[in-house]
Amino acid sequence: LALPLVLLGAGMSVVVNPYADVDWETVGQHQANLHTHTTQSDGWLPPNQVVDEYHARGYTILAITDHNLCTWPWTGFGTMDRRGRAAQGDRDAKRPAPTEDAEREGRRQRERAPQIPDYENRDPGALGMLPVSGNEPSMHHHMGAYFIQYETLSSKLEQTLSEVGEAGGLAMLFHPGRYWEKDENGNIPEETVSNYIQLFREFDHLFGVEVINQGMRYKHDIELWDKILAVVMPDRPVWGYANDDMHAIGALGRDSSMFLLDTLDEKHLREAMLKGRSYIRSVSTHDRDDRDMAGTPVIKSIRHDEAAGTITITAISAGEPLPEDQYRWISKGEVVHTGPTLDYKNTEGLGNYVRAEMRGKGGTAFTNPFGLSH
Repeated sequence: LALPLVLLGAGMSVVVNPYADVDWETVGQHQANLHTHTTQSDGWLPPNQVVDEYHARGYTILAITDHNLCTWPWTGFGTMDRRGRAAQGDRDAKRPAPTEDAEREGRRQRERAPQIPDYENRDPGALGMLPVSGNEPSMHHHMGAYFIQYETLSSKLEQTLSEVGEAGGLAMLFHPGRYWEKDENGNIPEETVSNYIQLFREFDHLFGVEVINQGMRYKHDIELWDKILAVVMPDRPVWGYANDDMHAIGALGRDSSMFLLDTLDEKHLREAMLKGRSYIRSVSTHDRDDRDMAGTPVIKSIRHDEAAGTITITAISAGEPLPEDQYRWISKGEVVHTGPTLDYKNTEGLGNYVRAEMRGKGGTAFTNPFGLSH
């Protein structure tokens, strides 16, 4: 039996490596949030404060994705038409105050929306940030549309995706767990998985899916991601992202994606989105008392040795090397190996992809998937 096993191992190869072109000695690591809201829709912070809060936490990439609205550009916050909560607060401020007669007669008075301060412009260049024009079309399965000033009232997801592609934008599916439930046996319905696979195969500019949203509200979205990858890889990679989906400050700074860019500009960010040159950092995997972004792993290098048939990851957590038993490699939704180095030619249980999770003191980092060929 030894000869067939040796031949099988020798035939395994990595055909998709999102980190193949990364020079880890020189590359810039940029923390990003690609899903956030302001008082222009249903958020509680004005656009300029949203920018300031993310800037204060070291983020260098930010997309404001108000519902069905493109809050853009940052340098025009102060003069844009006020919408959403801001507009409601402005209208309520003009209403006359309730009279004593009304209170005495018990006539119901509608609760007033808070008045939002005037918006202030922000200069992304002065802040050292890359702004991304965005929108969250919300008349169907919610999604992010990027790099275009796009608004629509389309109620059909496929139509919106087509329009985004025609306009030259990129798209991500948001919080898929909102739209499906497990069946009576505790499984993700096959039809659900098939529907997502069809979307990714039909739309090339649909570059990824949100697998962690707002403190991991939808706990089975990572499982769904694995189900999709088990079918579409390595021919059609689907990259995973984590986003705050921030509406209020309590949700800010928990879930992010780290983009690996040689230059912080739109061209390199678009390329990184399409090639999966990023990884996830999230504190949402930990108990509330243990959550700490500083203790969430930062990847220092990913090395692929084709001749040896190995992938090796080096990461730190809170400034210290991550213990070897905190590296886990997942394929087909199951842990196939523990440790920083995966010997993919001699590891049982590998399917057509493998990805890694690194659990640190305050959170977890997730790589994008590597595509495997047997």
